[in-house]
Amino acid sequence: MKRFLARIAHCPAASKKKVEINNVEMLIDRKGKIVSIEAMADDGETSCTSSCYTSNTKTTIDLRGPGKFLIPGFIDVHIHAPQYSYTGTGLDRPLLQWLDHYTFPVEESFRDSRLAKRRYKSVVSRALREGTTCAMYFATIHKEATMILADTMTSIGQRGFVGPISMDINPGVPQYGQRTDAALKDAETFVEYLINPEFSSQSRLMDEGNEEGLVLPVITPRYLPTCSLDLLKGLGDIATRHRCHVQSHVSESLDVMEEVERQYPGRRDLDLFHDAGLLTRNTILAHGVHLNDNELDILRETGSGIAHCPLSNFYFANGHLDVRRVNFAHGVNIGLGYDVSEH
Repeated sequence: MKRFLARIAHCPAASKKKVEINNVEMLIDRKGKIVSIEAMADDGETSCTSSCYTSNTKTTIDLRGPGKFLIPGFIDVHIHAPQYSYTGTGLDRPLLQWLDHYTFPVEESFRDSRLAKRRYKSVVSRALREGTTCAMYFATIHKEATMILADTMTSIGQRGFVGPISMDINPGVPQYGQRTDAALKDAETFVEYLINPEFSSQSRLMDEGNEEGLVLPVITPRYLPTCSLDLLKGLGDIATRHRCHVQSHVSESLDVMEEVERQYPGRRDLDLFHDAGLLTRNTILAHGVHLNDNELDILRETGSGIAHCPLSNFYFANGHLDVRRVNFAHGVNIGLGYDVSEH
């Protein structure tokens, strides 16, 4: 057990929309879990009772000082782990062409488990160095490589959500795709892998009695033009059975929306996600730049949220996300996403 004395800057309640800075005393156990936070007066006195201390409290670390304070770890609600390898490059094409030319060939290389291990270690380590203690990761279509990402997160100590990408339509790069039945089988196998108590690396970091552990599975249909309706329905069934989180992209760019209209005349991507049972309070959809008022109301009613990726939107979205409209006017929850490759 370690005892930390520090000033902490945090927002105690989202409704207050105000940051408070307080002097606190924190006790952190050997697994890195904060077991108590107690207020501390300016003179160093605390309200902590003797029950706060145990014989295991070995070290006191004083982090107080001019200009010093602690903040909660960052939460990244939309990050493509494989794209870290080409960060900041290849921004010369509209989204669908960019995916075919740059992204899908790189993601296909993750069928090599040795490459996946090297690159996933790099991205998780970098995220933690930058203060991202929790992340929602897109991986690739490769189940085994996605298991490596989950193992990497637990072994290094990053909390988060991860899932293999599910996609059964990809005419631009046909070698990077799956049959519908194979995609559904891989998605469910991965879910069972993470929730199985035999998952050895997770059990090392799992708190006693905490069956969820550090890393949770997330159902991941890539985005609508790459997913058949049968795939979406099957993924919705898996998410419901296992009470999983869901992540995808929605109304991201004009070229994607045009492709959705071509494949499913008269329908929009959010409607089809809703029909498949993929919109719940555990759903986070990236971008949402072109959502209309009715669609925003559906997100609020289902409890689904939006991952706002400002720089990605600047390059690809043909617009921007009106945060005041989405959050203030329609009451849809918003989080920030790094997205990766555009940075």
